[in-house]
Amino acid sequence: SALRGVSLVAGTGISHKLHTSRALHTMMRVFLLFLLGCALPNALAVHNIEDYGAQAADPLMFAPLKLATQNGRAFADAISAANSSATDRVVVVPAGKTFHMVPASADPFLHVRNLTLIIDGVLSARTNPYKEWIYRNNGTGKGAAFIEFRHCRDLTIKGSGKVLGNGHTWWWHVILTGDDKRPNLLDVTTCKNMLIEGVRWENAPQFHMWLRDVKNCTVRDLDIWVDVNSQRKMFDHKSKFAKWTGLHRLPAGLPTFSPQSHRH
Repeated sequence: SALRGVSLVAGTGISHKLHTSRALHTMMRVFLLFLLGCALPNALAVHNIEDYGAQAADPLMFAPLKLATQNGRAFADAISAANSSATDRVVVVPAGKTFHMVPASADPFLHVRNLTLIIDGVLSARTNPYKEWIYRNNGTGKGAAFIEFRHCRDLTIKGSGKVLGNGHTWWWHVILTGDDKRPNLLDVTTCKNMLIEGVRWENAPQFHMWLRDVKNCTVRDLDIWVDVNSQRKMFDHKSKFAKWTGLHRLPAGLPTFSPQSHRH
């Protein structure tokens, strides 16, 4: 009887301890999941340019200047916000959408650190740009680059999207007037540790990439494409003068591009 009593007490104690252990284990799991849930939004947070006012539009439309300017400002604001953030340093151009754009200003993005720009959608330079583009030196200098960084470090530009220069109107402006203020698509000056990969760059007004004073730079797995024929079709579509004169049929002879595809 006594032994059975001792055994009963001991058994009850073990059962109680096991029950408590399991309860603590469950509580710990719930607590850890709660912490993980709180951390994930911060860890995965990105700066989508749409959150800063960018609006996608028909890829073939002649974008109003107001929309292109709005998108340029949204792009600049997203870069600035990411560069000011302690943790969220990724800017995203979302996939499946086209954003017509002009630069927000003639000033480059300065002192960018540890920033990733993911271009999965399309950034398209507004056509017929030489009249309404942003120019340096109070409008008397060369056109501001479509995207420009200066004095930066640990910069990554990647994605599965495109950057379209729509350069044909620029090329013909130079041919017909001799006034050459064409901008580059990407201009980077004085940068350390840079990676550019995956993005397709098309029909730059001048150079697709102009990289100067860059240390530890990797450019890989991307396309640089000049498609003269498609640009001529766009010029035909937008210019009755070109159809009437036949200027769009002249050979493209500017030395700053080649009508071939280059893969690096």
